[in-house]
Amino acid sequence: MDGLDFLRRARTLDSDAAVIVITGAGDIKTAIESLMCGALRFHHQARHVEAVLIAPERALERRQLLMERREYHAMLERRVGEATRDLARP
Repeated sequence: MDGLDFLRRARTLDSDAAVIVITGAGDIKTAIESLMCGALRFHHQARHVEAVLIAPERALERRQLLMERREYHAMLERRVGEATRDLARP
């Protein structure tokens, strides 16, 4: 299994997975394919050392925002459902 296979599998298991691809031998084709397969970021380790160091923190922030958004939407759906039931009562 190569990195792209792993990326595809991870995204199959969790479509919101924040996958960061870090490679020592990446080319533009691999970068584009990784991003098209759902990678959050693609870094060549030798060129983007600072970006590689902050990427996990950014990924965690993104994941937290996605989870908060889901919770917010679920809460809104519950409230709309309650309001609809209240309006339907005689």
